[in-house]
Amino acid sequence: MRRPPKRNAKYQQAGEAGMSEFGETLRARLEAIIDQACSSLKNSGDHDTRKYIAERLAEAARDGVQLDELSIVARRALMERSNRNAV
Repeated sequence: MRRPPKRNAKYQQAGEAGMSEFGETLRARLEAIIDQACSSLKNSGDHDTRKYIAERLAEAARDGVQLDELSIVARRALMERSNRNAV
């Protein structure tokens, strides 16, 4: 019997686990950071943009980035996303 192919671990972490692996307080803080980063966007940003930022924040949090530095991560992710869409 054939086993299904293994999925990329990074995809599984970012795409499947998302922010559910973090505690309620940290999740609320991360959501507030996303809201702040997207506040200047029409309708506070579309789903794909917010998801992209959330994935970058989750990666940074897993890597041990300090809470006060996560706002910078979110703004960089928004700039990356904006630059990618502009091309």
